[in-house]
Amino acid sequence: RARRTYLNFAPFGTEGATVTVSKRTWRTMLERGFSVAALRGRRVRARGIVELWRGPTLDVGAAEMIEMLDEEQAPRR
Repeated sequence: RARRTYLNFAPFGTEGATVTVSKRTWRTMLERGFSVAALRGRRVRARGIVELWRGPTLDVGAAEMIEMLDEEQAPRR
């Protein structure tokens, strides 16, 4: 969309979470190596405000509020 990027974590029309990112924040994320292709099939952690709009929707307000988890190393024992 023109103003927002929608990251859907389930097929459209089914129950699942959606993360929305403003155009400005998405540009910052692209500069940091995030893209739809880079996120596909990955585990992510997103922080933001959850709203109920056609299912749970999490609005990410800054690029730091979403991260890829499978890049993290397992804790050492």
